[in-house]
Amino acid sequence: MRYLKKALSLFLVFLMVLSFSGCGVFGSRLAAAAMKMQKLQSLRMDIEADLDMNMNMFGESVDLDMLVNGPVDLICSPLKSKADLTANMMGDTLDILCYAENTGNRFKAYCSTDGGKNWTKTESDLSDLSSGISFDAKSIAGLLKLASAFEEKGTETVRGSEAVVYSGEIPIADLMNTVDPVTVLESIEQSASIELDESALDFSSAPPVPLTLCIDKKSNMLVKCSVDLTGLMQTMLPVLTQAAIQSAMQESGLGNIGGLGLSLLGFELNVSKLVASAVLYDFDAVGEIVIPPEALSAVTVNT
Repeated sequence: MRYLKKALSLFLVFLMVLSFSGCGVFGSRLAAAAMKMQKLQSLRMDIEADLDMNMNMFGESVDLDMLVNGPVDLICSPLKSKADLTANMMGDTLDILCYAENTGNRFKAYCSTDGGKNWTKTESDLSDLSSGISFDAKSIAGLLKLASAFEEKGTETVRGSEAVVYSGEIPIADLMNTVDPVTVLESIEQSASIELDESALDFSSAPPVPLTLCIDKKSNMLVKCSVDLTGLMQTMLPVLTQAAIQSAMQESGLGNIGGLGLSLLGFELNVSKLVASAVLYDFDAVGEIVIPPEALSAVTVNT
């Protein structure tokens, strides 16, 4: 959540470059969508993430499949959001409520995994977001290269309205050339609570990421997007798993012994699917987001 503002900015710039590099109706639709979305003050989206994963240890395999879905309300500036999600994993269901907001130079997130009965609160510094995103000639050239991969693939009905579908595959190595690697590294480290070196950002062997965009014919708004992150996760998971094991062992004083022990036990995580999608609607029609008092009064778990 800390880097949501940067991620949204990057996506809008990418959409703009797609429009400039397109031609005919393709370029016109994307240009209109990019211009309108850049001016949005709020929106609502229904998100879904479908993960198929298993863990092997002691010669046994355990399925860790998970499906997360639900609505997310977003006010763009100052950033404020509410997510009301349902997570199904290993036969259990979690009702997840998450609120987030920018206050001054602090980003605050409030989360409950039992439908609002108990809350945790986290805070982080926003100084690294103050300057927004800047793109040099290398970044723009990289985005132009990515844009050339998109093609029109027919139409799809989204929330009762006809939308034009554009699909393409994004080479991760090319995408990484358009962003600040330090920012990406920090985002991964903070999300996973681990330490990585720059070698972890070697995506040269990662397969391209399929991305689909749906542009509404009447409103020229982006109304749906979906991405298949399976190949990327299959590339990154071994690196993240090893870093997490080493971090845990270092904290316990066992050094690398723990990582070796888990290797001898045949411990591994495997991802067979990770697909995420979002349907966007209620543009500039999201009302006030009110954070519950019990969430605001929760004890901060980290700063």
